Amino acid sequence: MDFRGLVSRIIQKTTPEVFVANLLRGDRLTITDSYIAVKDRKYNLNNNVSIFAFGKASIGMYNAIKESLSHHVTKCYLSVPYSSDVAASKTNSDMVEVARAAQNNLPDKNSVDITRAIVQHAVSIDDPDHICISLISGGGSALLTEPLIPLDDVLETIKCLVSHSATIKQLNTVRRFMDGVKGGGLAHCISPATSISLLISDVIGDDMATIASGPTVPQKVTAAQVRDVLKELDIHTNLLPSSLLRLLDNAKSRDTGSRDMCCMVQEEEGIQSYLSSEQDIHNIIIGSNKLGLCEASMEVEKLGFQPIIVTNTMEGEAKLLGSDMIALAGEIIRAKGR
Repeated sequence: MDFRGLVSRIIQKTTPEVFVANLLRGDRLTITDSYIAVKDRKYNLNNNVSIFAFGKASIGMYNAIKESLSHHVTKCYLSVPYSSDVAASKTNSDMVEVARAAQNNLPDKNSVDITRAIVQHAVSIDDPDHICISLISGGGSALLTEPLIPLDDVLETIKCLVSHSATIKQLNTVRRFMDGVKGGGLAHCISPATSISLLISDVIGDDMATIASGPTVPQKVTAAQVRDVLKELDIHTNLLPSSLLRLLDNAKSRDTGSRDMCCMVQEEEGIQSYLSSEQDIHNIIIGSNKLGLCEASMEVEKLGFQPIIVTNTMEGEAKLLGSDMIALAGEIIRAKGR
């Protein structure tokens, strides 16, 4: 059996380009020459689209959607890892700004600079008919950042959390608190324009507020929630930068990244929508661990095997989990032989 060929076929079915193509073939997002629709909610297209892409899959997602939007895109910003093949983005330099950022998956000056450019463009939009499309994927937390404390202190806090084995959810809860564009902050900058985000999830459970720290997901993060995370991880205040402690102390009436919105929230088929008189916000998951496992299962079935998806919520130390999976495979083989 050609296992390498099998893995190659599975990878080819789970690329950013394929995820976007699958979305456009379905009924969750429709793009024509005259409108874009999220389910049954239509928005007219008339040279009124901006694209913000940040994450490891930015270039693939951008390449997959730009042809569908054709001449309607007026400005595009891509924040990508240093390892990205920028030439593959086939960008028009007059319309597209690309920045390599986040060395070692940590926010840096380039991350701050491209975020500042995105924010400045977003807040300059005062047309409610404008549409901002955000293409969000893993690594987005480091590639899109507007720190509320010095960047060096952000890095010190992240390293402290990681050294205490913080989960991605715990890590991004604290990140949202320390940052102006996370936790719905970018969507707020985009207002009154419509915000439509396509997300490739890299987190267990596909919590949209955790993916890239939820820049287009209005969600309150309080000082109490951050203190709860620190308590869970047994992180004492003497290990944290003084700027973060001041932010916590001054946050009694502040909820970072969240905005007071009187809105209707709709959730269906991997779409989360916040609809209000001020702004429409749509977040759509187009790729995830679960979807990847389903594609792998279908490929294995084609070879005549009966696949079993044991779990799509596994998390922990890869070295230990790998040993557990080998032991589980051994148990299955032995059971089959009885």
